[in-house]
Amino acid sequence: MTRSASKQLPQLLLLAELKEQKKRKHVDGKGPKKPRIRVREFSVDERRDYYKRVRESEGFDVGKVPDKVLEPGLIYPIPFKSPRGVKEFNDMSRQAIEHYNKVNEKSYKFVKLIKVNCRPVKGRVYYITFLGKEDRSLDPPKNFQARVYVWLDESTIHFCRVEKIPNSLVPRGTFSFS
Repeated sequence: MTRSASKQLPQLLLLAELKEQKKRKHVDGKGPKKPRIRVREFSVDERRDYYKRVRESEGFDVGKVPDKVLEPGLIYPIPFKSPRGVKEFNDMSRQAIEHYNKVNEKSYKFVKLIKVNCRPVKGRVYYITFLGKEDRSLDPPKNFQARVYVWLDESTIHFCRVEKIPNSLVPRGTFSFS
């Protein structure tokens, strides 16, 4: 055995012993080692596309946030998994439509929840899109958008409005002003 190999042998044995101790620590009562959560930053294109969608939709239609991107203040779509969550968002939508009716002297009723996005801040800001129908009208239901701030089980309606149509969807040159 060479001199350098004899110096490395104790270090290798010590390293192997440390690895063995770590294995025993996780097996002895603490369960298996948990996998690390790997996060990453946006790529330049992902960041540009995400913030363009946020800007154009004002947070109501951001689409899917890329996997494993974790950044403070991002707006995430919320899937409807639990009946409790759906009930909570339905209640917020009803409060928002009542607020809209008071401000605009209308008589809309909540019909159906469409989608919810969330921005975690000090509390949470929910961007809720839902259907509302005027009480005694034969008109079809309209999409409404509401931004609701929730902190410690107290919710505040920032606004509720009929959904804005993006400029790109407005037909051009079809109106006459006569």
